Amino acid sequence: MITKKEFVAWVKVHKRELIISGISIVSILLVIAGISQQDKLEELFLSLCDKSSSIPKDNGATVTPICRAFSDSANSGCVRISSEFDCDSSAYTVSRHIRELPKGWHASADKIKMAQEYGISLHPGQTWVDEYTKCS
Repeated sequence: MITKKEFVAWVKVHKRELIISGISIVSILLVIAGISQQDKLEELFLSLCDKSSSIPKDNGATVTPICRAFSDSANSGCVRISSEFDCDSSAYTVSRHIRELPKGWHASADKIKMAQEYGISLHPGQTWVDEYTKCS
């Protein structure tokens, strides 16, 4: 028979393994529950999308709803998100420019080459941004 002190000592020694085992078991159970209830989860997701379509847009831009992409995917397990905006008259063009990057980041070789094509030498921590359209 193991005494309480021996058990507590064993738990302290194997603390990391016990935590990993516990998290693994819970994760496996959640995956199993999700797979077995997939139809209900899709139904819930689509009903939430129907309700969210009635929320007014504050900036006038419209985005293809994720719900439509989800229901069109025919149970492929893939959700496609569209990033196409309809800006109407609020669109404006942002010209090419140099952008400061966060610390430790660096420009790709393609961006360095593009900047050189315009006669610009990038310093470390800078990148080149092409012209793009933005909605206000």
